[in-house]
Amino acid sequence: MPPEDERSRATVSRLANLLRASLATDQEPLLPLARELSMIEGYLEIEKLRHEERLRWKIDASASAREWPVPPFALQGLVENAIKHGINRIEAGGEIEISAQVSEARLQLDVTNPGSLAAAPTAAGVGLANTRARLHLLFGPAASLELITPSPGRVQARVRLPMPLARSPAASLSSP
Repeated sequence: MPPEDERSRATVSRLANLLRASLATDQEPLLPLARELSMIEGYLEIEKLRHEERLRWKIDASASAREWPVPPFALQGLVENAIKHGINRIEAGGEIEISAQVSEARLQLDVTNPGSLAAAPTAAGVGLANTRARLHLLFGPAASLELITPSPGRVQARVRLPMPLARSPAASLSSP
């Protein structure tokens, strides 16, 4: 089979897996971060076909963070923004870093990409506003989403989530 056919077949398979995962999470208000990261990796693999060597990523998530309950697609919009406002605007592309750590009974999710806040979506952006509203509905004022500049030439979307009431990551949620 020619390499183009193999690539097309792999792309369709990844897209089908992503769609299946999105349908499976449709009725779930929260799922383990590990499942969310799996969907993000599938999405990034599809985007890699488009951006080739211009798109690189790394994911650093602690074991306790991977068990933490998060809203489905909590990271999707942030990763899309990282590509749209970071990778797409830089000829050489760059690396997206996704980090998830638990500290003081809170989950901190960071999505970092090349770029500047001047080129990043504003606080009034629809996607960010929708994500903030969704987090507020699920977690109240204890959840937050902010854009920061961790270092020159880098933009970071930072989400902080409290543990949902009456839940513990290991006891309440498990991957299917």
